[in-house]
Amino acid sequence: MPLFKHQEVRPLGIAIMQGAGATAEEAALIVDHHIDAMLYGEGDHGYPLGTQYIPDIKDGTIRPGAALTIEKETPTTLMVNGNFNFGHYVSHHVMTKLIPKAKTSMVAAASIKYQCHVGRLIDYTAMAAREGMVALMMCDGAWGPKFMAPTGGKDRRLGINPWSMALPNATGGVVGFDMTAAVSSGSKVIMAHQRGEKV
Repeated sequence: MPLFKHQEVRPLGIAIMQGAGATAEEAALIVDHHIDAMLYGEGDHGYPLGTQYIPDIKDGTIRPGAALTIEKETPTTLMVNGNFNFGHYVSHHVMTKLIPKAKTSMVAAASIKYQCHVGRLIDYTAMAAREGMVALMMCDGAWGPKFMAPTGGKDRRLGINPWSMALPNATGGVVGFDMTAAVSSGSKVIMAHQRGEKV
């Protein structure tokens, strides 16, 4: 497999995502998310995953450019409808709105509905940790593909239900984790299937 510097592939990735219908801001957030994943050694959340979004855009599952709707807001909470925009875009913007709330009130929480794949949750919890906060994020994959069989079952009935926690450390860095209830991430399963590998 050929190797490329991430600085070289970033403009190409952005151009591909914009060509598929993403706005410039959405494309940059998605591509940067995928680059970070690959730099952290998580290739299953890197560039190969980005190609999964193009058919979803074409069939209307992902709706680039859809505005977020804040359905309810208090000094400490947000209820957001992502209107099926990219999860990277929606989650990034929601965390950006939550951080000032938490700085003012010492706590903040949000719920998001109708967003598409968010990628690595640690990217969002780390945003808050870099601001000196402890952050927790969970996803349920309610309407997405099902990858897990319940305990004792053999048929896929459950999403992988990822969650992440991040907090600042004493040296100014971030300590955190990003995990799922499954043995593997959903994107690893998809990529193995595409390569014809048995999981």
